[in-house]
Amino acid sequence: FETVISKPSDDWPGFRGHVGDVVDDLRQDWSTTLVYLCGAPEMITEMELKLREKGVPEAHVFYEKYY
Repeated sequence: FETVISKPSDDWPGFRGHVGDVVDDLRQDWSTTLVYLCGAPEMITEMELKLREKGVPEAHVFYEKYY
């Protein structure tokens, strides 16, 4: 389980920045990965495309869009 926060507090120990950049750096079997996204609709749309390109099945992507 990995969490990415774009604007974390100074003491946040996890991944920082844009989730798309972090995904590009992760090395794993994307065909078996479950992905949970929460954020702006534009980010969700962008990440859905990026994840498809990496081989994540559509049924493995869950999201909640915040407006």
